[in-house]
Amino acid sequence: MISILKTATELDRLEELRRAAKECYGLALRSVSQYAIEIDPHLTPEFRLHLEEIESQWAAAGNPRDMRAAQASFRGELREYRDKAREQLARLRKELEGAAAAMASFADGVASNSADCQEGLKRELKRLERMTKSSNLDEIRGGIRTSVGQISAGFDQLRRSDQLIIAQLQDEIRLLHQEFEAERRALFTDPASGAWTRQKLDLRFHDLLRLNDTFSVIVIAMRNLKALSQEYSRDVVEGALKAMLMRFRNAAGDDALIGRWNDDEFVMILEVDASAAAAIAAELEKNLGGPYTVQENGLARNITIQLAAGSLERAAGSDPAGFIRKLDQLTGSLSRDRTYAE
Repeated sequence: MISILKTATELDRLEELRRAAKECYGLALRSVSQYAIEIDPHLTPEFRLHLEEIESQWAAAGNPRDMRAAQASFRGELREYRDKAREQLARLRKELEGAAAAMASFADGVASNSADCQEGLKRELKRLERMTKSSNLDEIRGGIRTSVGQISAGFDQLRRSDQLIIAQLQDEIRLLHQEFEAERRALFTDPASGAWTRQKLDLRFHDLLRLNDTFSVIVIAMRNLKALSQEYSRDVVEGALKAMLMRFRNAAGDDALIGRWNDDEFVMILEVDASAAAAIAAELEKNLGGPYTVQENGLARNITIQLAAGSLERAAGSDPAGFIRKLDQLTGSLSRDRTYAE
């Protein structure tokens, strides 16, 4: 009897180990898909799609033969992705080497042209110096004409070289400006939603309050964000936030500045009066809440966002501190009063 119980316990343990091993292998397949290095924008999505199919194949495997078939598919998919990535890297390396060689040739050409122009200028100066010692008027005139022509050609060559250098420098400056703008935008962008950060909103508020203009803000408060974060993964919640923000931007237009005020609140700044802001807030509350579909590991996740919207006007000439205080009140009181007027 004891032997039978031990055998049953051992079988249960082996079954648990089998399930854990199968689950871990499936998670490994998913991790390879999620953390694949994106070398080519067209290659990686196809690779992830194939891994999702292999993951489904592995989940449905009920015997060793099916498991080995899934493993063989996985190995072949990895080998093919490695080969394509290696080709892409080799092509990029060759392009980089070609660009470096072209730049080196360009630099050598500029240096060679400068040296040739310098030697030619010295040669013509020596010619002119010899002409000062000549008493033959025709020889002097001919020498001057020759020197003028050579010096003019040399200056034209230098000017062309300078234009190439200036064009190259302008291109480098343009690239530096693009990198600086990208870094600056990343500094003021909320990574989870893609909206501007509160720091960006504070800077905009400071400018508007300094100009003493009339403007309005609309606040969108997500009532169930914490509950969603407990029920779904971070990728799903952030995907829903990005989808909501895209819908937010499409409804607000390009002129509106939208930022994340707190974890649960988004703020939009508009240069409209109180009645227009209240109407926009009501429309946004109706259109932004509700279900969103987010893809996670090839599966569609349905996530419902519950939100409330409110608006606040800042009239020209009113107290800036009072406006900020009422904005804080609005973000915390959307469940009671939807519209505040200063």
